[in-house]
Amino acid sequence: MWITNVRQINGYSWQPMNSSVVCSKHFDVSSWEKIREDGKRKLKFGAVPSIFNNLAQISANDHIYSRTLKDITNTRTFLPIKKTSVSISTNTIEKNISKTPEVESDLIDNGNSDIILNNSDIPTNTCTIIPSNALNSLSELMEEVDNAVTVQTIKEQNIDNMTVSLKKENEQLKKELARVKKIADKVHQENETLRKSNKKLRREKESFTNIKKNR
Repeated sequence: MWITNVRQINGYSWQPMNSSVVCSKHFDVSSWEKIREDGKRKLKFGAVPSIFNNLAQISANDHIYSRTLKDITNTRTFLPIKKTSVSISTNTIEKNISKTPEVESDLIDNGNSDIILNNSDIPTNTCTIIPSNALNSLSELMEEVDNAVTVQTIKEQNIDNMTVSLKKENEQLKKELARVKKIADKVHQENETLRKSNKKLRREKESFTNIKKNR
């Protein structure tokens, strides 16, 4: 179905290839899966493009173009006509009049000018064709970037957690060091007291010895 529709836009000699893709605007809302949290969309399996709003206009223009060429070939006459806008309608266009715009003939006013139909009257497909392998590479690259960002985020969280843990351990060590310092100061003071007491006892002992000798 979609191959037939695309051929009406790109020409009947068009053949699909591995790198051929269809613009997303040709797919109905029901052809898409639920939008993911990251905002990306994905087509459902077996989705078929069905929106081709300009097919009626293309069909009408093809009919006008072929009929004009036939009339010119058969009559070989040139009609003088002034430049104007012509509203053309057919049975097909009347059924879809709300969807089909007016067709403006591109005529040149040179006094007695010939009827000229520009190729610009025939609309062309405005979708940008991107090779499927390029889309796959882009998708893989975006996935790699997302994974790298996730890994980097996890690393940063781990570093933050380790920093908080080290700060707590450092505070505990400071408190323990302060406690040990207090104990060391107390021991030092007690040692000084004992040293002074020992010195005093030695002096008293010497005095007692001298008194004993003098007797």
